[in-house]
Amino acid sequence: MGKASSPTSKEVSAQAPFFKRQKTWMIIALALSTLTFWSPLSFSLFSKSIHMEKAFPKEDTFFKEYLSILQSGDEDKATSKWVSDQQVGFRTLFKKLSPILGQAGPLKDVHLLEYEWKMDNGQRVRVMTYWVDFEKGSYIVNFTPKRQDENYLAEGLWFNDAKASFQDSADFDLAGRPIFHYLFLAAAFAVLLWSSFVAVECAFRQERKKWLWILFILMGVMHLSINWLPGPWDQVNFHIEFFKVYLPMAGTYKLPLYDPWRVFLCLPLGALIYSLRERTRD
Repeated sequence: MGKASSPTSKEVSAQAPFFKRQKTWMIIALALSTLTFWSPLSFSLFSKSIHMEKAFPKEDTFFKEYLSILQSGDEDKATSKWVSDQQVGFRTLFKKLSPILGQAGPLKDVHLLEYEWKMDNGQRVRVMTYWVDFEKGSYIVNFTPKRQDENYLAEGLWFNDAKASFQDSADFDLAGRPIFHYLFLAAAFAVLLWSSFVAVECAFRQERKKWLWILFILMGVMHLSINWLPGPWDQVNFHIEFFKVYLPMAGTYKLPLYDPWRVFLCLPLGALIYSLRERTRD
C-alpha cells in the first residue's frame, strides 16, 4: 500500500488565501448578524430614558385618582367625575369594572405608553394609553380625559388584560425563561448568522446580478415568533405566517409598544438556494 502523499508547499499556499477569506467572511457576518439581531434592544434601552408621563402631569394625576375611585367601589363619586351626557351608560361599565379592580390589589405603577388626538362632536380629545400594574394584575387602559374649567372629567375608559407586568414586558431579560426560549433564541441567531455568512460570501465572489442575489439571500419566507415572557413553555404564545417575506429573516421586535418582546425567525430560502447552487457548481 502506498504512503499517502502530503500536500506540497504550493498546494498549502494555494489553500491559505481561501481559509483566510473564510475567516474574514465569518467575522463580517458575525458583526452584521449581531447588529441586526440586537439593534432593536439597543433602541429600547435608549427609549427608557424618555418619560412620557412628565408631558401630561395633570392628566396623569386625574387618571390615578380616578383609578382609586373605581377601586373603592364608590359608584356615585365615580359617576360624578364622568361627563354628564354619558353617566347612565357609565354605571353599567362601573358595575363590570369595580369588582375586577377591587380584587386587583394596591396600585403599584402607571406608565403612559402613547396618546393620540381624535375628533369627538367637533372637538379634539386626547386618548391616552396607559400600562397599569396592580399587585395582582396588569392592564392596558385607554383613557379619555376632558377638561372642564380647571378640572377634568372622564369621557372614555377601556380595559384590556396585559397578561404581564410592564417590567416583564419592557425588559428583554435573559434570566428566568424556559429552556425552549433559549433554544429558539439560539436557532434564530444561528439562522441569521448563516444567511449573513452566505451573503458576505456572495459579495466577495464574481457573480452576475450580485446585489440581487445578496438581497434574495438575506430575505426569509414564512415567519415564526414567540413572546419573550417568563412562564412555563406550554404558555408560550406562537405566531406563524406562511405567505410573507421578511428582511431581516430573524431578530427581535416589540410592536406595538405595549406588546411583549418577540423573537422571530424565517426560513432562509434564498441562502439555501444559493448554497445548493454553489455546491452544484463546485
